[in-house]
Amino acid sequence: MSQPAPESVPAEPKPSTASSNRWAIGIVVAVVLVVGVCVARMNSNSKPSAADEQRDAQRVCEGQFVPARLKAPATAKFSGVSVYEAGGAYRVTGSVDSQNGFGALVRSAFSCTVHASGDRWVLDRAEVTG
Repeated sequence: MSQPAPESVPAEPKPSTASSNRWAIGIVVAVVLVVGVCVARMNSNSKPSAADEQRDAQRVCEGQFVPARLKAPATAKFSGVSVYEAGGAYRVTGSVDSQNGFGALVRSAFSCTVHASGDRWVLDRAEVTG
């Protein structure tokens, strides 16, 4: 008895590597374009709101400019703080409790005027009285 001839099964065609590379490059280009458009939109709307600028002005006054004028800056506790905008500058006023040179807690009034210059805050004037 003779054995039947083995059936030959055609191999599945393998996708060409050139075709696969084109798809990968196309996907990468699409992702880069989408990310670029998103970044461009974020940068075009990057001007902070007035409320954000007021918070930033308060933060820089309380965190940097007023404590620099205190004997014990690490002990500073701020209260009654108000922020006013006037012609592109911000005036931050309120009270600060901090230790004096003898370690006693003293309440003082403060006033700090700053303006934004690019991505930095510039001190126009700062006073601590009392």
